[in-house]
Amino acid sequence: MASRQARGVLNFVASSLVRSSAAPRALIALPYSAAVRAACVSSATRAGGVRALHASPPSRSSALIGALQSELTYEKEEYVQPEEVAGGLPNGFTLTESQGDCLVTLTKEHQGETVTIELIAGSETEDEEFEIPDHDHEAEEEVEEGPAPATPFSVSIVKGDTEMRFEVRVRGDGSMEVDEVTLSPADEDEEAFNEVPYQGPRFEELDEGLQAELLHYLDERGVNADLAVYITALNFDKEQREYTQWLERMQAFVAQKA
Repeated sequence: MASRQARGVLNFVASSLVRSSAAPRALIALPYSAAVRAACVSSATRAGGVRALHASPPSRSSALIGALQSELTYEKEEYVQPEEVAGGLPNGFTLTESQGDCLVTLTKEHQGETVTIELIAGSETEDEEFEIPDHDHEAEEEVEEGPAPATPFSVSIVKGDTEMRFEVRVRGDGSMEVDEVTLSPADEDEEAFNEVPYQGPRFEELDEGLQAELLHYLDERGVNADLAVYITALNFDKEQREYTQWLERMQAFVAQKA
């Protein structure tokens, strides 16, 4: 089939050449003005094709601004401050935070001691011992199965020139768990950073009676289950507010002319 088609094409070309040689005047039978118009149309078509090839693509900035605005609108419409945060700080703490800064600080005075809690908004670890079930028939939203998130924070108790520091986590079930407790100078100088002081054992390695007394020690200073609930809600709320502000700054940057 292919050879017959090829021969047919060759025969057509050959016959065309024969007709052209037999009647050469037919090649110049087109009037000059018509020929010029045809040439112009052909040239314009080619030029139009070139322009189409080199046309600038639409600006992606406007599309990005639209996507940012869509996300920003959604976040603002869905945002509801958690009740735990709206209800105020528990146990006499005061809150210090700044827009754009993920560090959140809670402070209070307790019988001459300065108690400071530091939380990095958005920070989470996995609570391997507390698993989220694969489904919850009472929940309105689907929850991904796996380890529950735990919220880490630190507690500093300064008395005189010494600091006792606890590294704590709020577990997936809302309970509070201490990872470690250390003692160090309250105002460490440059030489102290070159030293490697003994930090003590892991909290879980301590005698259970000693663990219980240390937890009571924290409780007396307002670091308890009520504060754990507040910190979990604050961690979520602060991260959400910072994300919204980040979207606004991103949108302003993209929209700004150079």
